[in-house]
Amino acid sequence: MTSGMVTCTLAVIAHRHGVAGVDDPTDCELVRRVRRGLRRILGDAPRRRARPLLVEECHRDLATLVNSYIRPITQMQTTSSRHLGM
Repeated sequence: MTSGMVTCTLAVIAHRHGVAGVDDPTDCELVRRVRRGLRRILGDAPRRRARPLLVEECHRDLATLVNSYIRPITQMQTTSSRHLGM
């Protein structure tokens, strides 16, 4: 089953109900949620684009990287060098 098949089938159902003059059962929230879930499961759901990263966020993330990872590694190297007499 593909999401295209589901879409096509729902279009036929909607059309037939429209021709008969009765309410369209495919126009309810439950059907929309099931379709959205199927697209996600089948892997063809539309992907949302991430918002651009702001300059301030880049600076904050870079500072976190330096303070959390790079600086401790440099300090460990300096401490190791002292213990080894380098």
